[in-house]
Amino acid sequence: DTFIPPREDQVLRKEGVPSPAGIEPTWREFVEYLIDTDLGSYGDDHWMPYYLYCTPCSVNYTIIAK
Repeated sequence: DTFIPPREDQVLRKEGVPSPAGIEPTWREFVEYLIDTDLGSYGDDHWMPYYLYCTPCSVNYTIIAK
């Protein structure tokens, strides 16, 4: 199968989200952004740390079974 990208008129954009500037960050800039940004409050589930989803220590287990 060959991937055919959508035409510009087929792409839906969310209101209020600016179009890309056309300038991609370097790898270093991207990593610094990840380190410097509080991704837990960013609002995008794809960037949230997994430990915020998987919290087995928060459960008060009364039975452990096989």
